[in-house]
Amino acid sequence: IYVSNETKEKFAEPETYCQCRNCKKTFGADDALRQDIYAYEATDRISDIINRGSFTLPDLEQELIDQDVNIYNLRYFRKKLDEEIKRCKVLKKNLSLILVNIINFGSLLDDNGEEFTRRHLKNLAMLMEDNLSEIDIPARYDKNDFIILLPESDKKKAESVVKFLKEKIVGVMKVDFKTVSF
Repeated sequence: IYVSNETKEKFAEPETYCQCRNCKKTFGADDALRQDIYAYEATDRISDIINRGSFTLPDLEQELIDQDVNIYNLRYFRKKLDEEIKRCKVLKKNLSLILVNIINFGSLLDDNGEEFTRRHLKNLAMLMEDNLSEIDIPARYDKNDFIILLPESDKKKAESVVKFLKEKIVGVMKVDFKTVSF
């Protein structure tokens, strides 16, 4: 969905209107809240990618994946966290989070360089992704933190995941874990 020059001329407040590139349907500000607008927007984005002749998965995943470590980014994680909180409230299920903090990130970077540190971060992300269940969502929280969403998991389950990951993480990284369950 985009605001065209043609749309700007048609309406007194052009910034509150937009138009779908494919169907040319015009939407007002109130319509933007409707769910079906997102379908038009998604169709529009996919059409752009196909028209460029480079329909590849990385184009679609760019907004979801942290490119340095190849797991979900914070933006996607927040979206999934909101969804899972709502779902767990409705179904009266547990939900747990694990914060994974790399304590010696600064010294790793200073002593060994960016490429070495990135490789170890990527290995840690891969280790988490390979050893979690399909419904668990690991994500990059910031430069030296990861976060794991464990839907339908209580504190005991989260602590067992932490214990398992601690046993798997060996080498130059010093990692601290914090869990929250509700």
